[in-house]
Amino acid sequence: MELTRLRVVVLILLALSATSFLLHYHTRPVIAVIRVEGSIEDFYAYPDLAKQAMRDDKIKAVVLVVDSYGGTVDACFQAEQSFRELNARKPVVVSMGQYATSGAYLISSASSYIYAYEYTTTGGLGVIAVWVSYENYLAKEGIKYYVWKSGEMKDIGAPWRGPTEEENRKLQELVDDYMEKLLRIKTTTEDATIVPSSKIWTS
Repeated sequence: MELTRLRVVVLILLALSATSFLLHYHTRPVIAVIRVEGSIEDFYAYPDLAKQAMRDDKIKAVVLVVDSYGGTVDACFQAEQSFRELNARKPVVVSMGQYATSGAYLISSASSYIYAYEYTTTGGLGVIAVWVSYENYLAKEGIKYYVWKSGEMKDIGAPWRGPTEEENRKLQELVDDYMEKLLRIKTTTEDATIVPSSKIWTS
């Protein structure tokens, strides 16, 4: 009987010890790693990850591993804003890989610290819009097209024609507006500024 009781006590102690270890293990501080790689085009992906890191109390800091040429204007702006909000609550550190240019360079500016390799290519901040027209090719091949639209600019960017003077003006205004937004962004450190140049550098 005494031997049985001893075994029960030992098993209970082992169970309590295991539970204590698991609780301790799961409550240890965590540093999250978020990879910003390839073309940045998903409007929601990085903001969602930033929100998850913000809500998780176990996560005490975040490392952004950045290796990207950039991406679409809207997606990069959204990611930059989300990581900046995260950095206001938890330290965000950037580790640049081979490339961190354009929108990826912008996103990196939302951190408290940036680390890069000697030959990391970075910079290249700017805005570009491209319109490819097959108008002459279609005419040469005798291909006709018909368009019904509710407004003059409803088919803006369409490959079957080039831009009108008004569309040229509007698109340039849009590019300039995005660039002005870039210039208004403040870095998270007082001794750093975002360089508004399309030039690229090694770090």
